[in-house]
Amino acid sequence: MVEKRANITEAECMKQIALDAGVDPSLIVLEEVSWNTFSNAFCTKKLLLHLITKRERKTEVIIITSDFHAERVKRVFEAVFDDCKDFISLSVEGAEATLTEEQKAREARAEAQMMAKLEADFQRHLAMTW
Repeated sequence: MVEKRANITEAECMKQIALDAGVDPSLIVLEEVSWNTFSNAFCTKKLLLHLITKRERKTEVIIITSDFHAERVKRVFEAVFDDCKDFISLSVEGAEATLTEEQKAREARAEAQMMAKLEADFQRHLAMTW
């Protein structure tokens, strides 16, 4: 288990969890500049388009997130990567979050609010330069 520390990014923390689970380090790509799910998707896309040189076969990309974020993350990433589906295969895995009932309720309310404005947020992010 990775201890939460202020001097480690969320991406580095997730990398350590993956390494502890036996994932080959050469298969891990970190995106550490985003500030929300949309920017994460756009920044990840830019990073992957730079890394993927052979587009004649599909590259599998697995996105790991909290179980309560999984549906929103899936919708956001699928929208952002829509023009890449011929050579990038996306899957989203939700990891069980260890939250109190109060935290789960708060996250459920926040997710509902974010899902309600998903399309407007997507259009706003599309207008940005990536």
